[in-house]
Amino acid sequence: ENYVPGCQSDVWLTHLVEDGTIQFYAHSDSKLVRGLLHILVEAFSGYTANEMLNFNTSAIQKIPLGAQLSMQRQIGMISVFKKMQYIAKQYTASA
Repeated sequence: ENYVPGCQSDVWLTHLVEDGTIQFYAHSDSKLVRGLLHILVEAFSGYTANEMLNFNTSAIQKIPLGAQLSMQRQIGMISVFKKMQYIAKQYTASA
């Protein structure tokens, strides 16, 4: 249930809701991917569910490192981001 499909390496994403905001935690079997996950977790933790859903995939492109990555790594980052939004959707009134 915490596994993120669509990534080149194995990735797992978990979360906690604290004071109405979502805190994400991620792990991978790859050191490089762990670094990328750290960037995503830092960028998108601390928002409410509704705030998280206001972002779109172009937010990933605004991370300066994104353009330096292979297409497969970029797709993986988007997969993690979409999983974050899926999690956030579970905490909205429309869920």
